[in-house]
Amino acid sequence: MNNKQVREVSGSINSSDPVVALIYRLIRDHLPAGQLEQIVMDLEEAPGITEYQFTNGWLAQYAQNIVSRLQVLSGGHTSPLTGHVKLLLDLHNHPELDSKGADLITKKMFDLWVDMTDEEQLLASRLSSALLDDDRRKFPRHKEG
Repeated sequence: MNNKQVREVSGSINSSDPVVALIYRLIRDHLPAGQLEQIVMDLEEAPGITEYQFTNGWLAQYAQNIVSRLQVLSGGHTSPLTGHVKLLLDLHNHPELDSKGADLITKKMFDLWVDMTDEEQLLASRLSSALLDDDRRKFPRHKEG
């Protein structure tokens, strides 16, 4: 099968997100999909982490440089899912927010939600459920006797 036939059979997918293009090419040409999936699963298992420590500062700086360059390519915009997750983590990490602040963040999250694909909505829902479960473990409700 040639490239045109593969595209027709597998679905004619396009994206304006340079991060999607980077990940696609990494998986297609350099990195087994299973390895990338394991990395993502490892990150998903610790959704409350807001800062990562790196052993190699030069490599971390290069990674930051790549992200900055990709953000320039995308006009500084992130995907709706990325924005939604950042807001969700803000809500999770700042339980002291008053109701007005929480309502504002929730409205922004909804605005991003409607622009997500079904797959992105599913991921966002799973993360939201995981964070809610984490909150329930940290702050169990006491039943009045």
